Amino acid sequence: MSTTAQIVTIISVLLSLYLVTRGFRSHGLSMNQTVKMALVWAVIIAVGTFLISRVAG
Repeated sequence: MSTTAQIVTIISVLLSLYLVTRGFRSHGLSMNQTVKMALVWAVIIAVGTFLISRVAG
């Protein structure tokens, strides 16, 4: 994977986490619950990205 692709992937993951965090805050979750859910989503996104990169070559 090229450096540009890695930078774009990192930016997309960070923006996805930001959107998830904002979504959970709007549903009235506490900060601890929001952080836990953001970490779960980070793991899901990281695993998905890893699997796609392995399949893509």
